[in-house]
Amino acid sequence: MTPDDAITIDPIDTEHMFKLLSLDVTKQFYSLVGLAIDGDGLRHVIRDGLNEQPPTDSTRARVDRLFAIIRERLGSPMVDVVRRWAGTAFHYAFRAKHVYGYWTMLLAQSRWQPELWAALAVPDDRRESFMAHFLSAQDGDSFETAYETAVAPRLSDWDLQMRLNNEFHDADSETGGPEILLRSLTSLERNRRFWQWVVRTLAPEEVDALHASANALVKRTPQFAFVDEDLRHPAALASPGGRRD
Repeated sequence: MTPDDAITIDPIDTEHMFKLLSLDVTKQFYSLVGLAIDGDGLRHVIRDGLNEQPPTDSTRARVDRLFAIIRERLGSPMVDVVRRWAGTAFHYAFRAKHVYGYWTMLLAQSRWQPELWAALAVPDDRRESFMAHFLSAQDGDSFETAYETAVAPRLSDWDLQMRLNNEFHDADSETGGPEILLRSLTSLERNRRFWQWVVRTLAPEEVDALHASANALVKRTPQFAFVDEDLRHPAALASPGGRRD
């Protein structure tokens, strides 16, 4: 998958992402949402681009112009990073929470239902550490602490204006407001790192067996009847964008 292939999300969602990345408060969460980039440079370029947008432009034209400005000032590698993040982490946290959420639901239920846990093909010598790593990935205390620290000072003028403009209201998304969206993004990143641990720790054939057993379990268990697609392969969750379904 090339970087240009990664961004298949709606231009409206992409513009929403740009507005989130323009916030001062977001900069402090880059490492927690999987963005290893220079937050200051990107933030200022996005703000300049948003301020320069002709109001008559289509959303697609505005998004294309923002990417063009980023390429001009920060280079093509930065565009590739942002495109890939838009089409993976941001999309999954904003529009497709089920991609990671179905697995999270299954594993959380398995903790309390021994028959489900026994049906998952986790090697016996890894069961305890597997569940411990999964539960650690569900702990949102690090986000709560970081967010409280980030908003403790007075909001910047830019962030305050974005809030007053209600830029993060979206009735069609399960998430709304910068803090709710950031919480969703940090949760997704923690779960991505959990799946990276799984793929590093288990042999490839063991990962395949876990995937197959989980899909079979979901299909035969009435409480999961609402799951309308196969669970993603753990390798795809560990490295979204270099994907394996």
